[in-house]
Amino acid sequence: MENEQEVNRLKAYIGFAEKKRALYVGRKLEERLTRGRIRLVVFTPTCLEKNEEKRKNHFKDNEDLFFIRYQGNLPLNLIAGYEKVSAIGISDPHLAKAILETIKEEENEEDKHVEEK
Repeated sequence: MENEQEVNRLKAYIGFAEKKRALYVGRKLEERLTRGRIRLVVFTPTCLEKNEEKRKNHFKDNEDLFFIRYQGNLPLNLIAGYEKVSAIGISDPHLAKAILETIKEEENEEDKHVEEK
């Protein structure tokens, strides 16, 4: 189960990215990825694995770009203000790092709970 503090932190980071205009989806995301301006791509649970692999393989040469699949219960697409989104891109390097670390912490917490049972 997700920690309430981590959920709030993730919501805040996505809100900051949106307010700073550093959050991209859809065509804008593809355009920014092509230009090399995106630092983090978060794949939502609704994203098909073939689409995820396609993006990863196409942009694997960009060393500044990180990919992560979000497996939590929080609807990231709705928090970002979009209904049907399979990937969210963050262009700000500091926010990208913070979001990446928060999602990884969440995954580590879930792994610990599974091991304890």
